[in-house]
Amino acid sequence: MFKTLTAKMLSVVTLLVFICTIAFTALSYCEIRRSATMQMKSDGTTLITIIRRELIGNDKLDRKEYQTLFREIKEESKGNIVYVSISDENSNIIVSDNSSTEDSGNALDGMSSVTANSSNSDAVSSATAGSDAVSSATADSDTDGVSSASAEDSDIDAVSSVTTKSNPIGLVGFDETVGQMLMVGDKEVYNISTGCTYNGGLSGSLNIGISLNGMNRQIQQSFVKIILISISIILFALAVGMCLARGLMKPISKMSERLKAFAEGDFTVGFEFNSKDEVGEMSLALDNMRQTLSAMVADIQKNAKQVLESSGNLTSVIDETSTAAHGITKASEELAMGSSDLAINAQEGLLSLNRLAEEINKIDQQADIMKAGIEQTKEANQVGTNSLQELQSAIDDNADVTDKISGQVDLLTEKSKAISQITSVTKNIAKQTQLLALNASIESARAGESGKGFTVVAEEIGKLSAQASSSIAGIENVVQELELSITATQEYMQKGSQAIHKTTEISGKTKHAFEIIEEVLANVIHEIEIIIEGIATIHNDKNKVVNEIQNISAISEEATSSTEEIASSLEQQLSNIDFEYASAKKLKEIAIELEEHMSKFNI
Repeated sequence: MFKTLTAKMLSVVTLLVFICTIAFTALSYCEIRRSATMQMKSDGTTLITIIRRELIGNDKLDRKEYQTLFREIKEESKGNIVYVSISDENSNIIVSDNSSTEDSGNALDGMSSVTANSSNSDAVSSATAGSDAVSSATADSDTDGVSSASAEDSDIDAVSSVTTKSNPIGLVGFDETVGQMLMVGDKEVYNISTGCTYNGGLSGSLNIGISLNGMNRQIQQSFVKIILISISIILFALAVGMCLARGLMKPISKMSERLKAFAEGDFTVGFEFNSKDEVGEMSLALDNMRQTLSAMVADIQKNAKQVLESSGNLTSVIDETSTAAHGITKASEELAMGSSDLAINAQEGLLSLNRLAEEINKIDQQADIMKAGIEQTKEANQVGTNSLQELQSAIDDNADVTDKISGQVDLLTEKSKAISQITSVTKNIAKQTQLLALNASIESARAGESGKGFTVVAEEIGKLSAQASSSIAGIENVVQELELSITATQEYMQKGSQAIHKTTEISGKTKHAFEIIEEVLANVIHEIEIIIEGIATIHNDKNKVVNEIQNISAISEEATSSTEEIASSLEQQLSNIDFEYASAKKLKEIAIELEEHMSKFNI
């Protein structure tokens, strides 16, 4: 029904003011009637005591004189007294202000019922202010309220004897005064009765009926004034309640808007509420949280950019390393081909030993050619060694870049854990706020009607805490996704590092193989020089030449095998480099995705 907290608070305040006003009006009305009744009895007692003294002072009067006296009293009251009468112990009227009778018992049959309350009844009307504190006369006071008791018109004698058929009072004691509410015709009358003597010692009850019509009119006027005042109070309370509700809800509404902005990733706008109450403390805590989260998001964005740049550099380095490795592989293949040719030539030299004597010059020339080929092989081996050194340098650079990226990823992990700790603390604050709201609701329920307004505030604080918990859950989801991305990055970095270490190891083996090749080539050159120097004595040491050529053939085969192993190692190294390149590309994609996530935050 009420969509805003302000409307709810205003409705509660209105209901409380309305209930209090109605209760105040009812209590005021009852208190006026009770006070009027007490005053009516007091004034009536005084009046009837005065009349009784008058009767005692004139106890020799006959009934006609009593009637005349009663009429004078009634006329002097100016309509405030409806009747004055004397009744006997059987509640029969002896004399009244307008008639006398010896046996008027039948006149009691038509009397209006008397309220069954004694003088202590608090439901009777109050008396209006006057000289004698009795009610004012009704507007039609010309009509006498005491009807004639004649049997011709069958009207009831209005001079009631304070009794009814069902509840006769009888004779009232001399020191006793009884007050009752009566209906005489259509008039409400307050009857006062007390004991008296007449005609020289006869005992009876003196009855006076005081009109309540004027008093009821004034009570109604007073009641209307009370209602008007109550309505004014309600309107004033509504205005004050509206101002207070708006003043109380204004900072809460602002905080709700800021929390919605936080949930959308906007941390640019802070809180400016400077109150020193709980709302102000909450505003200060939320602003501190905003500043902390903003700083952390800024650090994460900065680290994400650094990871992206480092991954790009790593990709470039691996690409260059791959190009160099392809060059080394090609050189190794050429070296293998040269070694194979050397072995073939050695076999041909062995086959040509039978013609060695006749073609010594050709062998000398062939030895020169062989030496030149070995020199070329040596130069190619030197090129391979240099390329391998470049590859080793590139691998070392790759390892350094990988270590730096690993350090940045570890720093990113620490920042992510810090965010998780802050969100955990914030979640605990939200839970404590919910507990406080629940306690406030319990206390307001104990307070009853007066605590309804505080119940609404507690419910709204509970909702606000729930909204804060929802926003924190969103932040936790983003942090969890970030942690998963960081974990994946660390795994790829570990694999890349292992591959780089393996590449370094294989590169070392390759370098050692090149060193062996260089040593072998040096030995081959040395042997060829020996062959050239001993060509002059070939004829004398042919068998030795044959053995040397066989050694050359074996060495060439070993060189070919070593070169093939180097080529195989280089192929494996190329495979590892390709894997590292794929890992670097994956790392770059993760860094780009991380930067996209961080771009959602506005700080």
